[in-house]
Amino acid sequence: MARRVEDPHLSEMTNHILPAGLAAPVLAALALAALALAVPPAAAQGPAPLPLQSPSERIVEGTNRDLLLQRRLGEVERQRRFEEGQLRQRIDRLELFPRLEPPAVAPPGRPDPGIAR
Repeated sequence: MARRVEDPHLSEMTNHILPAGLAAPVLAALALAALALAVPPAAAQGPAPLPLQSPSERIVEGTNRDLLLQRRLGEVERQRRFEEGQLRQRIDRLELFPRLEPPAVAPPGRPDPGIAR
């Protein structure tokens, strides 16, 4: 157990100002007050709050976001190819079986252009 060493000058000064029984508690309170003033407010509040996400959680979310984007792009590409194929089939059908234009009909009172005279 540590032996308490008292400074004779300090005890003489405190005995003149304070009664003998109050000197130690008053000095302890003053020391605590000085310590409280010396500690910066940020340190007194405790540790900093944890981030909302850890670095590994951010990586996982970024990877999931990239995979979702790739899947959506794949779906858009498949739809584009499907629609392109549909258009090509329609064009091929029109080239194989062109529409026949209906015969020209002359307005009433005019001769039919298809009849030779």
